Amino acid sequence: MCKVTKGNLMQQTKTRVDALKAKLSAQLDKEKSVARDCVTALKGRVATMDEFIRLSSDQQAQLYQSFDAFLHSLDRQMLIAVIRDTLRRFEDDEYQRILARLSAMAQIDTDAGTYKTETGKQKTTIAESPVEYVPYRSIRAPFDKAWLADEADVDRYLASVREALMEAIRNGKRIQI
Repeated sequence: MCKVTKGNLMQQTKTRVDALKAKLSAQLDKEKSVARDCVTALKGRVATMDEFIRLSSDQQAQLYQSFDAFLHSLDRQMLIAVIRDTLRRFEDDEYQRILARLSAMAQIDTDAGTYKTETGKQKTTIAESPVEYVPYRSIRAPFDKAWLADEADVDRYLASVREALMEAIRNGKRIQI
């Protein structure tokens, strides 16, 4: 008699496989929920921006398309690694593009990207360079320690982070948080 069919080894294996499938399904649902919550929060941030509120409903719908497409595709994903990678790419790349499009739409609508000066009867229009959005985690703050051990370390680290953020802003960048 074969060892596999001897006793209840096959039943135990089936029970273990079923338990593993249930755990995997629960983890998949959790990853989808985390991704959905993250993208929904990003969408909410965009919705509260002054630039977004000033847009027409058609323009707002255009910006929402990327969020909605991500959420729709999320339901079809069956691999945890793909969900995590897709979320990371959305946060790092697509969200940046959405913010840039929002900024461009707001500049067109409000004419905020041009300055007009009167010199006699001539008007000169100078276009402002487009705003570059950078993710917060791409900002590197120089710090000489690998960890924070006390209050003085925290103060020095925060001062370093503040200076790195201010330098990026002085260079015309907006920092996505």
